[in-house]
Amino acid sequence: MSTKEPACLYDKSHTITIYDNGQMEERNLNITIINLQDSLQIKLRDPLDFCFNYTENIDLGDFEIMRVNQSLDINFNEFKCNLIEMLQQFHKKRNGTNDRLKKQLSNIRKTVIEKDQQIQQLNILKNQLEVQFHNNLKQLDDLFNVKIKQVENMLINKIILNKQRLLKLLKEVEILKREMVLKSDSSTRLLKSMEDLRLEAVDNAAVINQLKKENSALHATKLGQEKNLIDLRKSLQDKEVAFGGLQKKNDELRADVEKAAIVLSQKKSTIDELSKDLVQANQMLVNFNNHYEIRAKQVEELQKTLATQDRSIKEQKIRTNDIVREFEEYKAMFSSEQQDKLKHELFMANNKIQELEKSIRKANKINTLLTEKVNNQNLGFNNN
Repeated sequence: MSTKEPACLYDKSHTITIYDNGQMEERNLNITIINLQDSLQIKLRDPLDFCFNYTENIDLGDFEIMRVNQSLDINFNEFKCNLIEMLQQFHKKRNGTNDRLKKQLSNIRKTVIEKDQQIQQLNILKNQLEVQFHNNLKQLDDLFNVKIKQVENMLINKIILNKQRLLKLLKEVEILKREMVLKSDSSTRLLKSMEDLRLEAVDNAAVINQLKKENSALHATKLGQEKNLIDLRKSLQDKEVAFGGLQKKNDELRADVEKAAIVLSQKKSTIDELSKDLVQANQMLVNFNNHYEIRAKQVEELQKTLATQDRSIKEQKIRTNDIVREFEEYKAMFSSEQQDKLKHELFMANNKIQELEKSIRKANKINTLLTEKVNNQNLGFNNN
């Protein structure tokens, strides 16, 4: 019985969005549809992930269940054709959307570059406007100060003129009062003129009050400017004091530098003298070493003489012991005269022994003094 080979109906790659544990990822899957005898085999495989490899076989029984559940009105063969046509349309649509997205991405990049250039130009323009704003602000400040001075001078002149007018009016009022006393007949005319003068005085009072307000405002600004001027003067005085202190410190530093130069010259001279003294000390050290060698030889000779004297003293002690022992042996054999003679010889021998011990002590003292003197001189030269 011959078997037909399975026919591959569809084999293309698709980019599919997959949701796994609440996370979304896109995979490039290879979809393969193979037509078997009585079934349709669908394979999903990720070339980059060997673990992602799924296969599903749909036969007539599975299709009937699917058709009933989804209320399909097609048969199994139509299902195959519709599935392949749907995948091809999806693939074409996906490619079209990718091309369109690439074009949009290139356009977006161009717009981003243009926007960056516009931002750079705007930054340059912003810096220029800031510089221009600062310059204009400075000019306005200067102009404002000039105008304030002009307005202040003008207001002062107006106040002086109004003051003069008021004094003149007061004088006229006094004159009118006198005329009222003198001229009672013209009272009605004077009352009318007084009413006019009163109205003018009211107007002048209003003007004076307004001028007083303006004067008080100008006075306040003047006080503020005077306070600022006082603060500036104080800061200037503080800076001058600090500058004077710095000048004093600079003079002191110059004097210290000059003193240091003098001290350095003195130190150089003392170093030269010390170098000369060091040469002399080295010469003295050489002489002392020679003298020390001579003294060391003398000490060695004295030590040798002391050793010989010790040996002689020991021999003398041995001899005296022998003499004492012989004296004890022959004591009974000799008379009193011989005993006296032997006692005298023994006394003389003891005196010689004591003299020898004294000379040994003196030699030891001389040796210790010489060694101490030599050690002190060595320590003195080492310290120098």
